[in-house]
Amino acid sequence: MPTDDHLQRLLGHASELADEPTADVPAIVARARRDQHRRRGLLAGAVGLVVLVFGVAVAALDDGPPERLSTVDAPREERRDEQGEAVDPREVDTTTTTDESPVSPTTTDAGASAAGDGDDAIPPPQAAPGPLRLTVSASTVASYAPVAVRSTDPCPAGTQWVEVHIQAVGGSMDGQGVGGDQLRPDAAGHWSVDAGIVAVGRIEDVAWAMTADQLDVRARCRDRDQRPLADYEPVRVRLAPVPVVPALTATWDGTTVRIEYSGCPTSHQALVSWGVEPPPPGISYPHPYAAGPARPGSQPGTWFATIEVPDHPASYGLWATAFCEEPSGVTSIWRYLPVELDPPD
Repeated sequence: MPTDDHLQRLLGHASELADEPTADVPAIVARARRDQHRRRGLLAGAVGLVVLVFGVAVAALDDGPPERLSTVDAPREERRDEQGEAVDPREVDTTTTTDESPVSPTTTDAGASAAGDGDDAIPPPQAAPGPLRLTVSASTVASYAPVAVRSTDPCPAGTQWVEVHIQAVGGSMDGQGVGGDQLRPDAAGHWSVDAGIVAVGRIEDVAWAMTADQLDVRARCRDRDQRPLADYEPVRVRLAPVPVVPALTATWDGTTVRIEYSGCPTSHQALVSWGVEPPPPGISYPHPYAAGPARPGSQPGTWFATIEVPDHPASYGLWATAFCEEPSGVTSIWRYLPVELDPPD
């Protein structure tokens, strides 16, 4: 209970406040509540604005499609290893190469790309097997006779052409090609050919000849683009000497020269030259000269020709000769020794 002194002080204060205006407590309380509601609204608006800005930023960063997601409409392709077993997608290397860091192909990749570039790509030649065997019909070839060659082993698959090459060993044609042919093998890869020879064995009493002591017979299998596929083991054969010693005779009646000769399988031309000395040996024949066609004589292997001799200095000598050709009549294989003509009686 308050004391009397305290009660007296309160009454004194009350008397002093009697003349003061009385505060409108309900209005003050209402105004305070309105201020409180306004502050709460401002705070809520600020929080909402921050949330909105953060949401827009997150949406902008997440604009692309989601990665590593599988849906029913777009299932992920199942990966398998070399043995056909399924591979866990988590074990698959997902490293990619961008344009900023190109990867240079290795030699193996480049070769595979070139080999498989379209249907028209030419495959590389097959590996050549060991040397193949061929057969030559005779160990010694007669003069003017062709060389009969056939395959003992067939050419490998893919062969379109067989190239037969015959090379001279020894004689005046040493190291030079003297025969051969190009032909197609059969379906099994076998082949045979009679190859003509433009050389003979040893021969005597001639001014010039295409001679060889032996022949080196070779063959090669080629594809459609002439690339080599396989080689045959070379075969060495002999060339027999010419059995008949060539002989040439000539007469002159002052106007016409008659030339007769033998030992030649084919001939088409005889010659008469004039000068201060006889023509030199060799295949080349110097000017001036006159030529005439040769015709078969009365005996096999004999020939004759008649040639009109042009005017020439009386001091010059005359010499007659002829060229002999191989049986096909394409290549000259020797020239007879020149015969000096006696003046007419």
